[in-house]
Amino acid sequence: MNLSAFARSALLARLDASALARLAARFDTVEFSPGERVMVEGDTSRDLFFVLDGEARVDRQGLAVGSLARGSHVGELGLVTGRARAATVTALTPLRVARLPYERFVALCVDDPQAGLALLLGLVDVLGGELTAMTDSVGVLIRERSLPRRVEVRVACGGGEHVVRT
Repeated sequence: MNLSAFARSALLARLDASALARLAARFDTVEFSPGERVMVEGDTSRDLFFVLDGEARVDRQGLAVGSLARGSHVGELGLVTGRARAATVTALTPLRVARLPYERFVALCVDDPQAGLALLLGLVDVLGGELTAMTDSVGVLIRERSLPRRVEVRVACGGGEHVVRT
């Protein structure tokens, strides 16, 4: 398996080349046609996926919330916690992914604890960054909603100025 797509992943940044090769040996390569689902929101599968080639859309409750491309990963919470899938991932183009089944992840942790720990630390690091970004976004929304609101605004229209109540 070509490891160049893995090199883009922040999740695997803590792994040296040797550990990365040992981890990659535990992956399967799976191909999806456009429109095919990689995972479905609510399912309880525990596989972790890395995008090797192609693009996919991420939907949550029917709303497009993101996209995946070469070097992206998805499925980390299911892998580690067994939580139901939080989103549906659908191939937009021919999609090739590397899949790490849960059983092989457990075997990695037993057989190669250093690589297993590096993968887990990468997971925590990536999830921590995503949580911080989400918290910052929610903070901005809350601040905007709690600022004193104007009761009226002045609008220039048609050569004149109008007062509009909000």
